[in-house]
Amino acid sequence: MVPDLEELWVSYNQLSSLAGIEKLSKLRVLYASNNQLSKFDELERLKDCPLLRDVNIMNNPMFGDVDEADGRIEVLRRIPHISKLNGKPVEPEELEKAQE
Repeated sequence: MVPDLEELWVSYNQLSSLAGIEKLSKLRVLYASNNQLSKFDELERLKDCPLLRDVNIMNNPMFGDVDEADGRIEVLRRIPHISKLNGKPVEPEELEKAQE
């Protein structure tokens, strides 16, 4: 991987893991929708990407039967520093709920 990479667009690639992404310390944008990410815990790797602000991970198995609002909270529990999730701005109320 390229450590200076700021945007990573890997949608529609059958990815089941984000292993190695934590090395991208300058990452600001991650688009990984329509893959095979099945566990919210996989997003823990993104804590090491402090500049990350825009994440699109919709249509991954991790969301399964989870209500959209609850899914957003699960994501924000793991990466609270983002400002945009799945194309929508992160609301202060969502961050508060994620920190409870």
